[in-house]
Amino acid sequence: MQGIKNIDNGTIVRTVVLFVAFLNQFLVLVGYSPLPYESEEEEIEHFVVGVLTFVAAVWAW
Repeated sequence: MQGIKNIDNGTIVRTVVLFVAFLNQFLVLVGYSPLPYESEEEEIEHFVVGVLTFVAAVWAW
């Protein structure tokens, strides 16, 4: 358990952001748009969510 005490806040924030990005990606893939507006172009939304998930994954890594 000593290793858990050595985790800095940046690691926690990156992990939470990555989790939210993956959750958002999953919701979009199953057809639920978590964004508060209606998008006529689903491909654009899928692309943007994919890019955000990739950026969050690289940042968390």
